Amino acid sequence: MKLLFYIEPVVFRNNPDQLAYWVDQCAAIAARSANAMEISIALNGAMVNRDPNAFSQTFQLLSFDLTAAFGFDRTQYAQDLVGGSGFSNAALVASLENIRDCLAPDVVISWSENRYLRQVFTNARVLFMELGPLPRSGLKLAAYLDPFGHQVDSAINRLPAFDGNNESEQQLLDRWDSVWKAKAKRDAASSSATEWINSIRSGSEVVLLALQPEDWITYEGLHQRLDPVSLIAQTSRRYGSGFKVLPTWHSSRPPPPEPMLEFLQAECRNVIVPPPALRTATSELFLPFVDVVATVSSNVAVAGAIEGKLLEIFNRGKFSSLSPGPRQRRGDLLAFLVCRFCRPLEEWTASDGAFARHLNELLENPNRLFSPIQEYELERMNDFIIADVTP
Repeated sequence: MKLLFYIEPVVFRNNPDQLAYWVDQCAAIAARSANAMEISIALNGAMVNRDPNAFSQTFQLLSFDLTAAFGFDRTQYAQDLVGGSGFSNAALVASLENIRDCLAPDVVISWSENRYLRQVFTNARVLFMELGPLPRSGLKLAAYLDPFGHQVDSAINRLPAFDGNNESEQQLLDRWDSVWKAKAKRDAASSSATEWINSIRSGSEVVLLALQPEDWITYEGLHQRLDPVSLIAQTSRRYGSGFKVLPTWHSSRPPPPEPMLEFLQAECRNVIVPPPALRTATSELFLPFVDVVATVSSNVAVAGAIEGKLLEIFNRGKFSSLSPGPRQRRGDLLAFLVCRFCRPLEEWTASDGAFARHLNELLENPNRLFSPIQEYELERMNDFIIADVTP
């Protein structure tokens, strides 16, 4: 089998190193899969020498060549990749056709949305890969392979209500409560997040607004060109005085300076900005105490759905099928994630053949993701639990 990893070549956030993490993970997977398949990679020219011996072939794509069709506007480029009509980016088509003709891959795996891949690689199976939508705190870092889509038409948006064993699903939810939710509450208490949010909510319902960097393909491709402060203001006006809007910032995009935050709260009186120590990468910390989760595509939305929170997913991201209200059977979603959809990333990067086995199962039957959960699979949740997560 010839497999091609496709790493989005256009540089976002003015930092080529933002792409390096995905290259490193692909190299680690390739090292454990060499006996099962021949693995190549397509990536930005700035990254071609990062892991020179990890791949059978390396294909270089240039960021500015691919954005030239849109006047070098990365937002327009992202929106075309995610939901455009036609295939007007001739430079991208030519680059992909060159790879197709040189390599003739059997499988293409992209780490981001790209509707051009299936258009060009007509004789290959195209799948999508990303870090899994499980909590970062208390559970091992997860990853997934999706045979259907990345943001648009993903497996999560196809998830049916299983006619499975309610008792089994309840077992998973009980485990979730005893492991993840208990830890989140302990961490919130020890960091004073519990005390702060209880002191400021004043009987109002709270909307957790999980912010993301606007200069990124998922955000701009799915949403609009809107900076975090403007998104906070927009959300504040939409929910009105009956709600408190609690923004939390992404780890790669720090909050604005204090004077701007004071100005924001003065103009949007229902916005509650956490103390400095609780502003960044704290969405999961606040999740047990809020009523609504609002986001473009933050993975905290899935934890919110498992918790039974109301969701607002902006635009049409892969979690849009989980909104606007809680699922009737939260165990469906948790069982799907931990028994079928996600695997601990370390399993694929540290265990020979594990990635290839999972990939072959999906190639043989993509719809296995939606089969009723079997009793033996319930133990798989233990694979994600960090050993010292319990008291």
